[in-house]
Amino acid sequence: MNVCDMKLRDLVISNSSKKVIDKEINNETNLILDLDYDSMQIINLIVDIENTYKFEFEIENLDLNVITNFGSLKNMIIKKMTNT
Repeated sequence: MNVCDMKLRDLVISNSSKKVIDKEINNETNLILDLDYDSMQIINLIVDIENTYKFEFEIENLDLNVITNFGSLKNMIIKKMTNT
C-alpha cells in the first residue's frame, strides 16, 4: 500500500457516515453501493482530496463512475499528481 492509497483510504473513511474499517476498502469498493455515500459526502470527499493533494479537479473529469470507485479514483489522483 503506497502513501496515496493510505491517504485516500483515510479520506474515504472520514467522509463516510457508515462505520468503515480499512480492510473493507479495496480497488473494487464502490463508495455509494458499499459505503452508503450520498451526494454531499461525494462533494466533501472531492474537496478533501483537492485540499490534501493540492490540485483541483476539472469539472469535465468528474465522471461519477470514476469518482465513486476507490481504485479508479486512486488512479485518477496518481495520474493527476504525476502530471503536475
